[in-house]
Amino acid sequence: MVSPKTSDMESTSLADLESTCTNESTNPLGSLENTPTKATAKSSFLNTALEFDTPTKATKRSLLLNVTPSKTPPATPSKDLAATPTSSESDREKQDLLGYVVEIGDECTSKSDKKNIYFDIDFQRSSTVTSKIRIMKSKKYDLGYFNNLVTKKLPVYLQALSPTKNGKIFFNELLGSSATLLHENLPFDHSVFTSISVSDILNEEPDGTFTVKGQIKWIGEARSIMRNGYNKSVRHAKLVDQAGDAINISIWGGLIEKAVTMKTFKFTKVAVSHFRGVNLTTTWDSDLTEDSDEDGVSYAWENIPINENKSMCCPTVLAAKVEQYFICIFCKKKLERPSNSKISKVSCGPCERSMPIKRCKLATICEITFDYAHNQTTLTAFNDVVVNFFGENLNVDQLEDCILQMDQVDIFYDKRRVIQKLQNHDDSKDI
Repeated sequence: MVSPKTSDMESTSLADLESTCTNESTNPLGSLENTPTKATAKSSFLNTALEFDTPTKATKRSLLLNVTPSKTPPATPSKDLAATPTSSESDREKQDLLGYVVEIGDECTSKSDKKNIYFDIDFQRSSTVTSKIRIMKSKKYDLGYFNNLVTKKLPVYLQALSPTKNGKIFFNELLGSSATLLHENLPFDHSVFTSISVSDILNEEPDGTFTVKGQIKWIGEARSIMRNGYNKSVRHAKLVDQAGDAINISIWGGLIEKAVTMKTFKFTKVAVSHFRGVNLTTTWDSDLTEDSDEDGVSYAWENIPINENKSMCCPTVLAAKVEQYFICIFCKKKLERPSNSKISKVSCGPCERSMPIKRCKLATICEITFDYAHNQTTLTAFNDVVVNFFGENLNVDQLEDCILQMDQVDIFYDKRRVIQKLQNHDDSKDI
């Protein structure tokens, strides 16, 4: 496929965008007040468009980028857009992003509608944050168009993007999305990323993926978990940066073997996870590289609690309550069972989608009350712990019976009273 020439593509400069800012009704970035000179107008534009580098806690959830959303109403979607956001999603407030296209994925065909072809791009929004955007292919916006942006490292302004509740961002020309080239550099360089601090991660909980640098210490053994229909290995660690701030990180797959404790690494394309608190997780395209420049650098591990888990040796089980429920294929949230057993589908409110029950994963949560040293303690066990110890394919009654009959089993749990591991006493090495 031949990439289009830059001259054939819609383009503008920051100065052109500034001139449109005089008319608020047609300005996609909002009016720039108190701009006595062109230089200050340009500075104001960049400050407005790139304010997301230091978002406040109050606004971090609602903004992908701190620019005024496009006021141009989206076009009416066609009936063939099965893989694109639904009409209710397209009616939501659109988002605009300014940055660079740094990576492009392969073309894919929608399973629900073979006419829909899409590909994903990594969009660099600042020196620390990137977002993955799904591009619905059109005659104008195809792989050639975006490959040209990567090759020439051209900044681009994406307008009228459609964010969904489960965090995905869609670019669809039929829903009003457009791209405008900017022939002036942004305050951050193409494909040059700086590490974000742990403190900023905890305070801002940034969207997208980013790079973080620090040292790790393992806080548990690797274990296998069913994820997206496949068994995958995960191991949890504590990561501390040079400022002495710490955060938990889940390291998946082959990265487990590459990670070495007490060495400084750069973790690229990691994301925030809100499972049991604010943590980090590696993604499918994450990588880590050793930072040899910081060999021998002392990190403040003496102030970081590593093993926060507690244990009980062979406690007595007093009671158990087991609940099983289906979780959404997309957002992993709990789904309500249909009242009529003959209904073969369920709906997810946050995703605004329906799906067949047989495609949804069945999750398990157990509340178990123990007697230990003459004290009663109630702990929670989630699906992965239960399956690893008791096995799969147990219904609620069978699982409750197994829990009530537990004997000579050691319990390991964290400060949130969540069971991390069940282990037969004879197999325990460290109580």
